[in-house]
Amino acid sequence: MFSIKVDNLDPFLDATSLFTEFINDEICVKFSPSTFSIIARYQCPPFFAMMFMPHPLFAEYSVDRNHISRISLRCFHNALLEGQSYSSMSMHLQEPQNSILLKFEPSRPSALPLHHELTFLPMEDWSPSQVSLNGKIFSIESEMFSNILTTFSVYNEVDTILITSKGPQVTFSVVPIEEIIITEEVCFVNFG
Repeated sequence: MFSIKVDNLDPFLDATSLFTEFINDEICVKFSPSTFSIIARYQCPPFFAMMFMPHPLFAEYSVDRNHISRISLRCFHNALLEGQSYSSMSMHLQEPQNSILLKFEPSRPSALPLHHELTFLPMEDWSPSQVSLNGKIFSIESEMFSNILTTFSVYNEVDTILITSKGPQVTFSVVPIEEIIITEEVCFVNFG
């Protein structure tokens, strides 16, 4: 059994919009009985960006086993852009056809739903626990990360944010202009 429905497309649209800023090809979508994840991987310099959505954030969530696929970020993002005016989105896995069906439901009963079919390829898990990384792994709430990016966006001439990890703290900086330090004691930063 595999069926997911979400009434708020904003987290998906926000994440894929951010991912399209630095990833041009494919993303990993991971479905488990408890969580839906989107994992984007950048080759050089190597880093991972992930969005985790636990099943309580969905209007409906029925996933009975793990499934990991690789899909086109551009196709997924374009489908979300086209469906953003609809009131909800359902995702259905069609394994024999290697596709994920996205169905956008309109808020008005007289309007027709919108369908998109994304082709997927089965793949290895890109989750950090499955990948050998030399650095430290940490997670941060998306609102805080968005605030950090907004803080640095005022520096138009800077196109790089340096992220360093030392002990129980992570530093985001635009050298030599500004620095934001986050420590492990802050409740919304988790170090792995």
